[in-house]
Parts: sequence; C-alpha cells; structure tokens
Amino acid sequence: MTTHQKTILAGPGGNYTAFVLDDVRTEDRLTLDQQLRRDDPRIEQTCFVSKADKGWHGEMAGSEFSGAPALSLGYLISTWEKCDSVEFSFSGAPQPISVTRNDDTVSSTLFPNVLYKTKESDEGLICIEFPGITYLVDCQPHGKQHDMASYMRNLIARHRLQNNPAVGLIQLEKRGQDITIDPWVWVKNVGSLINETACISGATAVGLIEYEWRGQPDFTIQIGQPCGTPTTVRYIKKTDATIDIQVSSKIVILE
Repeated sequence: MTTHQKTILAGPGGNYTAFVLDDVRTEDRLTLDQQLRRDDPRIEQTCFVSKADKGWHGEMAGSEFSGAPALSLGYLISTWEKCDSVEFSFSGAPQPISVTRNDDTVSSTLFPNVLYKTKESDEGLICIEFPGITYLVDCQPHGKQHDMASYMRNLIARHRLQNNPAVGLIQLEKRGQDITIDPWVWVKNVGSLINETACISGATAVGLIEYEWRGQPDFTIQIGQPCGTPTTVRYIKKTDATIDIQVSSKIVILE
C-alpha cells in the first residue's frame, strides 16, 4: 500500500495527527496508520476524515477518542469552510463536537455536561473514565519504567480496562502552581503504546483532579505539555455529578 497523497499533519505543537482525506477501506486503515507512523516519526496517530450528508466526521484508526486530533480537525474544517465555528462528529464521542477558531488557537467543550467520577486505586493511581478513553493519573510518579509496555499491560489488567478503546497513563510533575504531564497512551485496536508529545484529553483528566481538590464551581487551569505548548482547561459545574470541560490550545499545521 502506498501513502495517500491527501494527508495533512496537524497538532498542538506536538502529538501530530495524520489526517487522511482520501477514502480508505476500513480493513486497510490499520496498515496505513502503521505505514504513516513508521515513515514519519512526527506522526503519533491517524484520523480518517470524511464528509457526508450529515456533515464532517473524524474516525481514529482505533475508533477511540482523542482530544488533540479532535481540536486539530476542528481547526482544519474551519479553514476549509472559511468560518470561525464548526460542528462535526468524532469517533468515541457520544455527541457532536463544536470547535471555535481564533487565529491559530481553537476552543471546544470537548466533554459537555459529562458525568464524572475519580477513583483512587491501591497503588495511588487515580482512574478517570471519559467517553472513548480512560486515564490513570499518577500524581507521585516514581520515574520511567524500564519496560513501559509490560508495566502498562499489568496496569490495564489490574484495573480491568482491557476492553476499553484506549487507556492513558499520565505521570505528572507539580512545582508550586505549575503542572506538566508525561503521557503514555495505549490504543486497543491499533495495538500501539506511544509516549505522546502532547495529550489534550489527558490534560483535562489531570485538571479534573485539581478541580475536585479546589472545590470551585468554575475553575480554570493551564497544563504544560511535553512539547512545551500549554493546554488551558476550564471546568464549569452543571449538577452535583456533571460538568462542562472546555479546552483551548494552539494548533500547528506541518508542511
């Protein structure tokens, strides 16, 4: 299989997604994803873009949800449609995603009125389940594991997350009010484990822990990504069990 010509690379200054605009058969998508990531190490995942009567749709290679590709696709669609606000469907998301663009920055309520709960495990990890992806947040990381693949397999088994479409491990570092993250993401259907250079939805999981700790009904936090681009997240309480999670980030298009 040859690399398709209609491919655009975009991401939040890191964690670049290859957006494939050609029509690719479902059974060929995993092979193309592997080829794209092998040929260009900047690519960390692949999203297949289509437009039908119902509008634009983004489908990740593993049918999971991923925040960086969702925001980046919103940026791309807004440039194609020549408008500031767009709405589209995305794999793993239970409702359409709305994105607003202001120059090179996009904002979106990625998780509107989401039912949330945080659960701490015996090993001190905090588990947060979002639609399409689950995160294990390590607030007191003990350094890099010698075999991260085995470590992740064991974590996923212990937390019984084998059937989840994607699982991320977020190791964070906190210095005063500054928080930076080191994300690892496993995608079931792709079989990939990537130490991502940015993780938008992972940043929202980390910020959610701070939101609960602060106890403020309207709370905004900035999370530092490995690539250096910050992610701004706002949490707005809707009910005792639900919140809106709004995200803003710069988006870069690679030539």
